[in-house]
Amino acid sequence: MPEISDNDFGYNPICPHIRYLELPQALAGNVLADSLMQFYNMALACNAFTYDIGTALRYINEDGTSVMFADAFESFNLEGVKNDRIRKLLQLSARNVAEELRKGESLAEASNDDFGAFLHEFKVFTDNLFMKRYTDEKFAPYYVLCADYYDLHDKALAADSLNFRGELLQLVLNEKDPMLQGIYECAYSNYVSKEIDNMEVIAVFDMLLRGDKYSPLLRDLWRIWRVILQKDMLGGMSNDSPMYNLFYNDMRNRVALTIIKHIVSDPEEDYVAFMEFVKLGLAENINRHSGVLVGSNVVIEDMELLYNHIQ
Repeated sequence: MPEISDNDFGYNPICPHIRYLELPQALAGNVLADSLMQFYNMALACNAFTYDIGTALRYINEDGTSVMFADAFESFNLEGVKNDRIRKLLQLSARNVAEELRKGESLAEASNDDFGAFLHEFKVFTDNLFMKRYTDEKFAPYYVLCADYYDLHDKALAADSLNFRGELLQLVLNEKDPMLQGIYECAYSNYVSKEIDNMEVIAVFDMLLRGDKYSPLLRDLWRIWRVILQKDMLGGMSNDSPMYNLFYNDMRNRVALTIIKHIVSDPEEDYVAFMEFVKLGLAENINRHSGVLVGSNVVIEDMELLYNHIQ
């Protein structure tokens, strides 16, 4: 079982230590599953690369940072990227950054034609994969919500009753339908209480995310799980907080595999599952160059996914 300590205290480079998605033997010969895995692993590698560049930029003036990150980019783990052309372009991009770091050049001003070529090749790959599968329609979770969901959600936001929190928890634990279970969990995670126990919330999320049962809400459940861990338990919301993306991405990998299994079981019908998988793969790591004026991109995700900040 990977541990948070694998992330080098939340500050060091992650490029050399990426843990890629692997297909189980039962899916080893499935062309669609393999294509989905390749797309996901390319996105995972790109995500790690840009995260490390952002961290290097932030701490470039600290002793030893340039050498540490240059070494990391030269040791970029690309074993999960099976496309030869794309793997080579990512490797060249990383070597270019390492060279700039060793020369003391500014990464903010450096050009990287190889990374531009990678983005082009990645688009070609994804265009072929998405053809006839990814639509312009947006998944709106409300179309699957039970009739009393909004009452539950409003009560969760307004109440300060441990009894109601207990009721929500029992709904999550006792519901057999993965869709409704995810809906109840979203309401439960938004519940406002002076007695809220993040360990309990994360334990329930862990149960759902490790349950290997598909729901179109899985991606958002993973994002909420990550936000709560980063914001309230492991790191923080500032750009200088430790960020445990290797740990978070282990769970992302698990969710991705659950969605792949679902897509492969009915590849012609479930466009929602396909769109959710794509969005899961492209979701940014928690990073230090989010463009948020105060704090990392977890600030935006917290506002998007959780509502307790408005109380």
